[in-house]
Amino acid sequence: MDLLIVEPLEGEVTQWLSARHSVQYAPELARDQREFCKALYNVRALIIPPSVSLDRKALYYAPLLRVVGRVSAGIENIDLDACTRARVEVVRSVTATAKAEAEFMIGALLSLLRRVPVVGADGLQVGRELGACTVGMIGMVPSARSMAQLLAPFGSKVVGVRPFAACFGPSLGPLARHAGGSA
Repeated sequence: MDLLIVEPLEGEVTQWLSARHSVQYAPELARDQREFCKALYNVRALIIPPSVSLDRKALYYAPLLRVVGRVSAGIENIDLDACTRARVEVVRSVTATAKAEAEFMIGALLSLLRRVPVVGADGLQVGRELGACTVGMIGMVPSARSMAQLLAPFGSKVVGVRPFAACFGPSLGPLARHAGGSA
């Protein structure tokens, strides 16, 4: 078998992959590590969720495995050293969940602002508005870029810092300007 998919994926994605490769779609294996290991024997590629552990023991059952994919950005529960020793490449998308993460953060900000009362000019307690806030971001992970774009319609000022910007890329300037703030 070319590909074992344990990560719950959209039907269209699974159909696209099935049209091009020999695919087994088995998200139920995420709940049973023993059955998961049994299923690895003839697998060349694997897509797993963060809840599934891929360590030295699991790799022992996967002699043909050459690549493991993760839809989310994290690599939790994947033993990178064991994968390297087994010559298994680990591939993950750092942007796959960026928009969903940004939407979650916006929702959390809105919830937080509405629960933190401020005394208004009339003496009544009112929530704060996101548009009147400056939002600070440390690090520029892909979800931060999406979040800055989502903050623009609210009128929020966005400021941020990339601690290693000189080593890894451009400054925050374009992002801050895009979100309506100033760099």
